[in-house]
Amino acid sequence: MLRGAQPQVAYRYLLAGRWYASAENMTLVHALGHHFAFALESSRTVALSEGARAQGQFQAVHSLVFPDALPLRGYLRSVQGTVLVTRQVFINKDGTQGILYLVSSDTDLTQAQLTTIYQRRWKVEEYHKSLKQNASMGKSPTKTLTTQANHFLAAVLAYIKLGR
Repeated sequence: MLRGAQPQVAYRYLLAGRWYASAENMTLVHALGHHFAFALESSRTVALSEGARAQGQFQAVHSLVFPDALPLRGYLRSVQGTVLVTRQVFINKDGTQGILYLVSSDTDLTQAQLTTIYQRRWKVEEYHKSLKQNASMGKSPTKTLTTQANHFLAAVLAYIKLGR
């Protein structure tokens, strides 16, 4: 999908949840000339220096000490180049504490910038959820390309109308 979208969609960062944060996907995004911002599993391992990487000394992300509001530079297994890793602590609606680990290939970002970039992903999730639930995008009985395209357009227009 990335290779197909590459010439048609302009983007600087590819955003994805932890289930897409594989070394293969990170390498592909980087090879296509873009940056990524992915969520990481807490068990994902990082080496904090080239020397540690060469010696195979990787640590689980959840065991790292993150300085206040500062991301760490490190190396992931099977991913070429330095990455930025950060931890975002937040309070869930039920009052429990949540922790989100983020990784990016753009090592010039601050923690605030990386968090802001990644939060854009949630707006896309809300859009897709609304299309499916409120605009009946997933309930299309259409069979031909023309009727599918018409149903898609009607669902997007319904989403726009619901937003007003």
